[in-house]
Amino acid sequence: MPLSGPGPRSRVPRQAGSKTQARSASGIPPQLSATAGLVVHTGLKSRTVIRSLRTRGLLRELRIDTAHTEPEPPDASDLVSPAPAAPTISRRGALAFAGAGSLVLLALSAGQSLGGPLRRTALLAPHGQDLGGGPNDFQINQTADQVGIRKAETGASWRLTLS
Repeated sequence: MPLSGPGPRSRVPRQAGSKTQARSASGIPPQLSATAGLVVHTGLKSRTVIRSLRTRGLLRELRIDTAHTEPEPPDASDLVSPAPAAPTISRRGALAFAGAGSLVLLALSAGQSLGGPLRRTALLAPHGQDLGGGPNDFQINQTADQVGIRKAETGASWRLTLS
């Protein structure tokens, strides 16, 4: 949103509160690409996961410890190793690790969305950006002198115009 006044240098390219998003070569934001990739991958693999869990049983698989973990049987996709190494973590351990990581990320970012007293727990959120309330609640990155606005370009007759 350009801001203008009477002088040629009184234009500010954008309000400090506005955000520009990084885009990939295709013009899609990277977060959207990653999310879309995860959704497509999950959708394509869901049949395989459901078939495997129906055959072996989810709870039975989660009760198996590392010493009794067996390799996946060969399948049509040829994605199973013909000579797998010994397991280092059980399926239950991998699931617990992923679940605990998700809960930690939730705890570290929930305050950003919920606000209030939980804001202090949001370690991954930007802090120290409360610049006050009212019409002046936006950040100024440079002084008028730094951007070349002279004293003659400001004064009682100067008006801010939003376009």
